[in-house]
Amino acid sequence: MKNNPKYYLLLLLVTLFSCKTVYYPQRSWEVDRRGAQDSMLIALANDIQGDGCIVKQGKILLSWGKIDRPRDWASASKPILSTLLFFAIDEGGVKSVNDRLTEYGIPLSEKDSDLSFLHLGAMTSGYTLNELAGEAFAYNDYGIQLYQKALFDYVYKKDPTMVTTSHFDAISPEDGFLYYKRRVSLSVRDYARIVWLWRNEGKWNDKQVISRKLFARYMRPQVPYDLPHASPCERIDDYLGIGSYGGGADHFTQYGPGVYGFNWWFNKPTLLHKGERLFPSLPDDLIMAVGVRGHLALFSPKRDYILVSSFGNWGAMGEDWSKAETLIKRFLECMKNYE
Repeated sequence: MKNNPKYYLLLLLVTLFSCKTVYYPQRSWEVDRRGAQDSMLIALANDIQGDGCIVKQGKILLSWGKIDRPRDWASASKPILSTLLFFAIDEGGVKSVNDRLTEYGIPLSEKDSDLSFLHLGAMTSGYTLNELAGEAFAYNDYGIQLYQKALFDYVYKKDPTMVTTSHFDAISPEDGFLYYKRRVSLSVRDYARIVWLWRNEGKWNDKQVISRKLFARYMRPQVPYDLPHASPCERIDDYLGIGSYGGGADHFTQYGPGVYGFNWWFNKPTLLHKGERLFPSLPDDLIMAVGVRGHLALFSPKRDYILVSSFGNWGAMGEDWSKAETLIKRFLECMKNYE
């Protein structure tokens, strides 16, 4: 049978018809109206609260609240910096995530001389703290401020709005990117475009906007499973005088080893859960961005849907992930109806 050409033709046809079409929004998102009739999905959105949307196969299945109003995404905006780093690598402005910042003229101290872009994206920079780069994890918003300064002032050497607008033009944002004191502001439906770009590993329509190899290499935890937490630091040594992205040099959470990388959270094993996954009852392919005040994005390259939420009721994430785990589990159950 396998030597018969008709066998291979049949196999090809089965493969083609079994593949789900992935859509990409043009200037506006298309809407899948099934979600508006789904009582379980609507109940979930009511419990999450705030503003948000669910995208299925590149169409908005359900939205709630004000998805067209720009807002500050707090720490959930940090993956945008790593996206811009990937753009810079593609364009040759940065050779590798392992490039040291001193190679770009950033005047770091001798202690921080080995600090790389990877360390910044993994929260292992040690900037302002006691440890050398790569020696410990600390959720460090001074390190993130250094990340954005390195990209905008030393790599791109342009205004943040110009850099972001020009690079994300390929995904056709509806409401645009706004910056105030280097804090990015964008709408739910535009943030969803960035998440959809990551879900599709840099592809948009028929174009590979960012090289897929970067996602294959780096869309995974970048903090070693057994890396220690940073030691207490009596004095924050911000010797560059750059300030903070919003929080402290060691704040929000001790979670990170085994589960954090390029500003995303991966549902992988962590020592703080005695070797269990960050969300023990959820699949290990889930990837999240998290910000204070209920900002959250959820996706997986293995799934054809994403969830984006702003000002949602997710509980005290960073300290207690259980409420978020319950809501995400309900979301996954709802999505089984669309397989």
